[in-house]
Amino acid sequence: MDNKEKRLKLNIQQFAEEEVEDKNSNSKEEAELMTLDEILEDKLYKAEFDRRLTKAQETAIANAKKQWDKEQAEKVAESKKLADMDEIQKKDYEIENLKKELSKRDLEKQASDLKSEAIKQASEKGIPVEVMSELDYKNETAESINKKIEVYSRAFQSVKTTAIENYSKESAPQTGENIQPEDNKTGYEKFAEKFNK
Repeated sequence: MDNKEKRLKLNIQQFAEEEVEDKNSNSKEEAELMTLDEILEDKLYKAEFDRRLTKAQETAIANAKKQWDKEQAEKVAESKKLADMDEIQKKDYEIENLKKELSKRDLEKQASDLKSEAIKQASEKGIPVEVMSELDYKNETAESINKKIEVYSRAFQSVKTTAIENYSKESAPQTGENIQPEDNKTGYEKFAEKFNK
């Protein structure tokens, strides 16, 4: 294959002229759309796709191996540490690890409870749940969450108020000299005039 066949074909003319008829451009776009399977029938695209897929798999495997190696090294260090301890130190170490685990679970439980209560309060005040689910509840307190709920509530209320005000704005009523004779006609009369023309 020569270089011309390796290059991607681009429809540059599409961007050069603005006055292309919509019918012609729509039919060209529909003809140019291809599925992934159709694209991969071309050997060059298939080779590039396979190369990138292989690279992604190798990266994922390498990252998983690094994580596994790290975990194994931690386990070996833990076992060496335990081997050097006497019985009392081992018991103290196990108690310390259990306290850490219990503290971690307690923190997760508190965060979960805080999140559910915050979402409940936020939904009562009209705040979208998506906003509240983005907070890091492990590093928040009930007071800080309440302050954030109040701020979000005021913000959403002002947005709603502005939207309602913009939506409900009406033009000023016409008085005196501003009234045009056509403005006094009903919709049917206006339609009849246009139809009779």
